[in-house]
Amino acid sequence: MPSNPASLRKLGKNGPSVPAVGFGLMGLSLESYGTISGDEERFAILDRAYEIGARFWDSADLYGDSEELVGEWFRRTGKRDEIFFATKFGFLKDSKTYEIDSSGEYCKKACAESLKRLGIESIDLYYMHHANPKTPIEETMRALAELIAEGKIKYIGLSAVSSSTLRRACKIASVAAIQVEYSPFVRDAEGPAGTDLLATCRELGVAVIAAMPLGRGMITSTFARGEAVGDSKDQRVHVMPRFMEGNREKNAKLVSQFSTLADKKACTPSQLAIAWLLKQGDDIIPIPGTKKLKYMEEDWASLDVHLTDEDEAEIRRFVETAEVSGHYMPPQFASYTFTDTAEEVTLPTWVEGHDALLISVVQRRSATLFCNQKAETHNYGMDFGARQQSASSINQWLHQKNLPLSYPFGLRLAKRQALVLTSPQGRQELCYNDEGLFIGAKSQPSVALQLARVAPGAVGSNVQSWLYLKLRITLGVTSARPG
Repeated sequence: MPSNPASLRKLGKNGPSVPAVGFGLMGLSLESYGTISGDEERFAILDRAYEIGARFWDSADLYGDSEELVGEWFRRTGKRDEIFFATKFGFLKDSKTYEIDSSGEYCKKACAESLKRLGIESIDLYYMHHANPKTPIEETMRALAELIAEGKIKYIGLSAVSSSTLRRACKIASVAAIQVEYSPFVRDAEGPAGTDLLATCRELGVAVIAAMPLGRGMITSTFARGEAVGDSKDQRVHVMPRFMEGNREKNAKLVSQFSTLADKKACTPSQLAIAWLLKQGDDIIPIPGTKKLKYMEEDWASLDVHLTDEDEAEIRRFVETAEVSGHYMPPQFASYTFTDTAEEVTLPTWVEGHDALLISVVQRRSATLFCNQKAETHNYGMDFGARQQSASSINQWLHQKNLPLSYPFGLRLAKRQALVLTSPQGRQELCYNDEGLFIGAKSQPSVALQLARVAPGAVGSNVQSWLYLKLRITLGVTSARPG
């Protein structure tokens, strides 16, 4: 066991101190790494992790029954407050294609479900597992910040995002940690291939949680010997390029050579890999995972492997010149890493906090309503045939408000309501209040009406930037603010 079992590292500039080596729980509950053990065997591993000081546990709602398992362990032991527990959301659990939902609404829904499964009142570190690129990170971050305010989570984490996305996230709320794949043979986060994420984290004071620090089991003595790293249910040989036939044999020789460096430090290749990550800086926290008690103890003992600057440099020279065969991710998941999210479009300053602004984009017979993330949207079918107003009367009103009628948009003054009408034929119409004043659709008395009560803030995530730019040109020339 390590001579210093209480070795701690700070989780970001404003976060708590946590064990320098965490414990990844994925392998305990996902068959991707082979047959899942029985509950008692898994509880024994959690018991031992607690005993040796490995009390920073990392899970996700994607990891099978992981949250239920940990929740039951909490109930059995009464030691919830002694574990720093992290979990994640983002993947739709029933999706066979690993669909991602990082919307604010889903964030809150997923958190509530995780708390229920865990049987606890608050999650220590709550990550967005992966980002849906269509959802602005600002929307996700606002939801996470609200969860902190509600006492349901304590710290915010993000995973697999780009530097640009992280910078935008930090403008909304403090991010304690970024989780990213990082090991001696996966170092994208250090350079341009990973958007220089490591440097960005250091600039912003965000801790780096090194996921898969052993290359998903590649940097192990078992792999180096050419032996199977799992049983017949293990999926790595089928989906992970570095474990597939043709690549596996070459990589086994490479890890065998890496093992000679480990021999110099009287440790295993796994321990050397973790020690090397720890040497990269006090802001790096590896979270190796395993389903075997002996390997968990071995990983924790990496804290006793002390590398000099010369040792670190020798290891770096080796891994930087090594020719690893195969990518570390399956090709269909390559886009899941270092994700950029859609830019959030903000309202003109004279609109924020005063009026609703909505844009309708017609697709076939439907109109899509874009509004603030906090909007409550309702759909109605109404007959406005008897309430039609002339185009000249509306133009006169717009002229009085100094709003040129160049592009379709809706404004409702004072009450923060806006309506956009679209006929079934796909003609886009204008309506500026909820009394039915609009242009067009004279031959179509029945129209689709969308009503939204909009809070001050930003336009929703699906606004097409070209439409917004046109709208901004239209509104930007106004000198008077509607009132």
